[in-house]
Amino acid sequence: MEISRQSSGDLVVLQLAGRLDANWCNHVESALATAVREGEHRLHLDMNAVSYISSAGIRVLLACYKQLRAINGLFGVVRPSDAVRSVLE
Repeated sequence: MEISRQSSGDLVVLQLAGRLDANWCNHVESALATAVREGEHRLHLDMNAVSYISSAGIRVLLACYKQLRAINGLFGVVRPSDAVRSVLE
């Protein structure tokens, strides 16, 4: 899993590449938590290059969504790959 970060104004986009499974969900969770701790409350995950997402990965996405919603933040998945879109739908 590769995680890269881009900022545009008050929006942070984390680009993920690889498999979001039990082996990598802690890394993604840590990257999201770091962004929130740094005061970033508008986050998008670009999942165009994610080939697989497990239930552990979905748990991470849901936890971050709930955390940001509680503080009137924004969280979204953008450009999901076909595999990710299928699971999320």
